[in-house]
Amino acid sequence: MKKLTILLFIIFSINIFSEMPKEYLREIKSEGARLYSNINERKDYINWQIDSYDSMKKKLQESGISKYNQRIVLDRLFKMYRYNFIKQNGVIESEIEKFLIIESKDKVTKKIEKEAKVKIEKLKIKDNLKENIIDKAKMKYPTSYEKQKIYIEGFLDGIKEKTTK
Repeated sequence: MKKLTILLFIIFSINIFSEMPKEYLREIKSEGARLYSNINERKDYINWQIDSYDSMKKKLQESGISKYNQRIVLDRLFKMYRYNFIKQNGVIESEIEKFLIIESKDKVTKKIEKEAKVKIEKLKIKDNLKENIIDKAKMKYPTSYEKQKIYIEGFLDGIKEKTTK
């Protein structure tokens, strides 16, 4: 009886230093109880899940993506795999990679838009035309930011030629 009490205490105090929310821990413990009848196997499963969760959080923090996008990544993985943090930890690197690409493209897009707006301001073009130029570039080349930039620059060069003649 003492051994059982001690083992139960160990199971319920597993990784108390983990950042895992109590709700998650409760679900993992109940999943472990459903999957394993042997207490040692159950303990190993719970530890593996907790270690995977901690590893996943560490990878996210070290990834360099924004806190907002980190939250999105966690939500996406949770929706896909629920409380299976082992599986989530296995795919988090590819999710981080996707969001790093998205963030870099977003930075490039914002830079191109800013440069275009500055050039357009210098030419003193009407406001509705300014937005129209940028929107048309996005519509024409939705996936290529370089082509958007070339399109805007070409349009501006054409306007410069007409105004200097």
